[in-house]
Amino acid sequence: MLRLLHMKGSDSAVDVSEIEQRFGRLSAAEVAEVVNFASASGNRLDRLRDPIVGWTVARADGEIVNSVATTPFRMRILIARPDLITARAVADLPGPDLSRLFAVSRTSEAMATIINVAVRRDLGEGAVEILKRAPEFAIRSAIDAARKGELHQSWRRPVANSRNALLDLDPLQHAAGLADVLTIARLTNLEHSVFTLGRSSENWSTRWNSLQRDVPE
Repeated sequence: MLRLLHMKGSDSAVDVSEIEQRFGRLSAAEVAEVVNFASASGNRLDRLRDPIVGWTVARADGEIVNSVATTPFRMRILIARPDLITARAVADLPGPDLSRLFAVSRTSEAMATIINVAVRRDLGEGAVEILKRAPEFAIRSAIDAARKGELHQSWRRPVANSRNALLDLDPLQHAAGLADVLTIARLTNLEHSVFTLGRSSENWSTRWNSLQRDVPE
């Protein structure tokens, strides 16, 4: 397949139907190799790039998507096949690409997967859109990322600005201990309007064992 593409690199000499037939007989690993070859600059395959992407989309699976080296080609496949969105497939995508994928995602699983990576990237205004469309997933991922020290700073203002909506979702259900409660308080900017964390932390610690089911209140 690669020899045929290389030797018939001139657009006028390429028999597209022959290329398509051979492409259909390739293994997943070979498909990824051809896609990576086609995505390289300067190999005179401009007219074939779109057909190759189309053939790849039609038969793509997780192995193929994760083996595509160039982000633009991977994005074209994922946009056409959002069912292939996985944590591995989007792990190294930049913020703008994550926003584009989120816009075409249709399942809760895909949205949650994208958001879990997105809270660790600078999405600009894309963060606001995610918080509006999927606040439950957004606050859960933001809390998890903040707990690990991985939340991107660009998310803090949009999260704080969405405080009222997020508090209605009972974010404390995601708290496993007092440290998580304080993380949530900081994310939602509560220390600036409800209590001062520094002065209250000892009281919270003392009362923790008695809170039990009353923690949300």
